[in-house]
Amino acid sequence: MNTTKPFLPEYTGPDAGWALWVHHEVPLEYCTSFKERIEYIELNEPASEIPARRAALTWIPDDAIDPRVVQARATYTKARDTHTKARDTHTKAWDTHTKAWAAYTKAWDTHTKAWAAYTKARAAYWPSLVAQYAPEVRHDCGVLKFS
Repeated sequence: MNTTKPFLPEYTGPDAGWALWVHHEVPLEYCTSFKERIEYIELNEPASEIPARRAALTWIPDDAIDPRVVQARATYTKARDTHTKARDTHTKAWDTHTKAWAAYTKAWDTHTKAWAAYTKARAAYWPSLVAQYAPEVRHDCGVLKFS
């Protein structure tokens, strides 16, 4: 009966757990699905690697793992999850920022056009007001002269 080699025939062990060489560069890690990992290896890894990978992938019982390793993985998993949530929050905030920036840019363009129209309207109208209401005020194109 095969209870430790998920890649070999007649494996009867669990589908998840601690294992040796889930990835070829990591001697010990937790595998969340041996079935999915084996499918990935068979579809994506070079054929020349598969026999060695079959022989190497080995399930390890939980009680054989040092509690410090288990605790370190739990701490890592919590930190990873926190990081993922923070990244998602950042992404949403960035999307909001991008939309807000687009709205700001559009508003600025509208403001600039309105300012130009306002300036043009004042320029066309103020000389008649000065002539009618303050003809004694000395100015040069609307700028007061003090001497």
